[in-house]
Amino acid sequence: MANIASGYVSIESTDQEFLDDLKSKINDGPFTYGGPADIMGNEHILEVGFTGAWSCEGAWVFLEDLMANADYAFQQALIDSEISGRESEEGAREAKEVSKQSGESLITRRDVSDEREWEDEEDEEDEEEIDWTDKEVVIAAVKSSELPDGDALDYASDELKADKEVVMAAVKSDGDTPQYASDELQEDPEILALI
Repeated sequence: MANIASGYVSIESTDQEFLDDLKSKINDGPFTYGGPADIMGNEHILEVGFTGAWSCEGAWVFLEDLMANADYAFQQALIDSEISGRESEEGAREAKEVSKQSGESLITRRDVSDEREWEDEEDEEDEEEIDWTDKEVVIAAVKSSELPDGDALDYASDELKADKEVVMAAVKSDGDTPQYASDELQEDPEILALI
C-alpha cells in the first residue's frame, strides 16, 4: 500500500463562476486518493484539503494542465488566480510549499522538508495517550494547538467533530480548523461568522 501524502491548496480569484467550475473539477480530479477532497469555498477563495499517493504532484500537474488547456473556458481566470498550498508525506519526511502569482501559468514548488518539524515516535505515543472521545480533553487540545500540525480537531472522534461547542472552540483557536468538523457544522452560520 502506498503512503498517503496530505495536501492543501488555496485558490484566490474574483471570478466566482470560475471557482464554482473548478470546485466541480476538483471533485472529479486527482484530489480524492483515500477519500473525497475537503472543499471549502468562501467569497473569492476556494480551499481544498486532499490526499495523494506518495505525493500531491498529481494535483499540481492537474492545475497546470488546465492553465495550458486553451479549450478550458476558465483558462485565463485560472492563470489570473493566485495559488498557494503545501504537501507533506510523513513516512518519507518530504514536504513542499507551492505557489503561483497572478499571471503565471506554472506552479512553483519549494522543498521545505528540512524546515518542517517531523513527528517523532515519542510524539506519536503522546497523541495515543489523549482520549479523543472525551469532550473536555478535546476542547483543551484544540485550544492549546500543541500538536505538530496544529489541527487537534482532526483527531477528535466523529461525535465530537459534530459537537458545536468543540468546533466553536477549535475555530476560535484556529480559523482553519472547520475543515475537520462535520459537514453540517462546516456550514453553520454561527461557526462561519467566527472565521
